[in-house]
Amino acid sequence: MQQLNHLLYMDDIKLYVAANNQLQEILRLTQTFSRDIKMVFGIEKCKTLCIVKEKLEMRNFTTEDDDTMEAMNEDDTYRYLGHMQAKQIKHARMKQKLGEENVNHTKSILKTKLNGKNTIKAINTYATTVLTFSFGIVKWTPTDLKNLQTKIRMLLTR
Repeated sequence: MQQLNHLLYMDDIKLYVAANNQLQEILRLTQTFSRDIKMVFGIEKCKTLCIVKEKLEMRNFTTEDDDTMEAMNEDDTYRYLGHMQAKQIKHARMKQKLGEENVNHTKSILKTKLNGKNTIKAINTYATTVLTFSFGIVKWTPTDLKNLQTKIRMLLTR
């Protein structure tokens, strides 16, 4: 059985370990890899999230170089690939944020006075992609999408 110990996308990395000694080991490996590819490893932007028996524990972590990673608290979230996360993805907060961003992009497009065809093309290209990126990650209900569609249609009618 394969175990997942990291997610890597461009310059974002998320590390998973079962114990602090494993974190030390995987951090050393990540720092070495970052140096090898000439990427700066920004330890000051790192945080730890320690979950023991489904409960959050506040544990700072000190690296071998005496750098400290602060622990996240209950209310903290971090952004990974554009999604606000913590112990779990904050679906309600993400839906609200993505909906607002979609509406704002649509408003910006409507201010440009493009003709009808180009307006719809711009909305599909620029505004709708904000949402499509989240499908499969954020739990959208049909009601959520219908409400958002109503807002967009109201903007188009104006």
